[in-house]
Amino acid sequence: MRKLNLLILTGCILIFFGCTPKKPITYNQENSNALNIVTAAGMSYGLKDVHAPKDTVSDIIDSKAFGTAYGLASYYSPTPGLSSSRSAGMAILSWSLLPKTPAARNSIIAWMPENFGGNSKDKAFNRMADLLIEATEKAANDLEYNTSVYIPKNRTDKRGLVINLVNPDIKKCSVTPPDTKSYCNIVYKVRHPHKIKNIANYVGSSTTWFFDPMESGYTAPIFINKYGFQFNQLEIMIAVSKHLPDWVYIYLAPNEVNITDKEKLKMPLILNKGNVHLFVKPEGS
Repeated sequence: MRKLNLLILTGCILIFFGCTPKKPITYNQENSNALNIVTAAGMSYGLKDVHAPKDTVSDIIDSKAFGTAYGLASYYSPTPGLSSSRSAGMAILSWSLLPKTPAARNSIIAWMPENFGGNSKDKAFNRMADLLIEATEKAANDLEYNTSVYIPKNRTDKRGLVINLVNPDIKKCSVTPPDTKSYCNIVYKVRHPHKIKNIANYVGSSTTWFFDPMESGYTAPIFINKYGFQFNQLEIMIAVSKHLPDWVYIYLAPNEVNITDKEKLKMPLILNKGNVHLFVKPEGS
């Protein structure tokens, strides 16, 4: 009888918590905008903010060392017993050594309004694929590349998109006859979203098609680097983000993006409408 009562009590507890609506996620003023975005997407694991003096945050992005995150070295709040530069090095190292969790891979996070994406996940999927093609073509034009788009499987399956970049002034991106394509490509894998009712009002409202970076099948830009350094991948992704709707966020992970032939992006960041959002929180704000 005692076991039966325990089972009934357990069942009631599960039903109660299962039926309780999720508490909306609110914007945390103590965190950076970047950390708030990944929190809304459910992928904040492994990511944290670095604190920096308020008047130096913009200098980090503008500095020559932005790509390797050395610009943080003088500003990171030191751990007791360590210098600021040693503490910054530890923070950067912890980012670059992240396991292959969602935070350690590039991804596209989007809350597509239902009235834009349509009434089915197939329509929303196709809208996203078309948005990525259009935005990349415009970004390439901004940076003086010509483009051609290749969709595998007889040009009908948009789960894989290859956008070839051609610029005669960049060796790897030039075309030498009889070749018709360069070695410079951006590949997008596009996956189906699922419909949600937003629980974070700062990334959208009402019902949206959510392109979830936590799923095994996630939407992302992919860079093929088997031919060595080709072009500044961070630069072009910033340009791509300018031409995407404000509800699309590009997450770039440490060590996954080439900036020069010797430098990779060492810090995680979010791109949105051409703006770079760092996991950096100004001190005193």
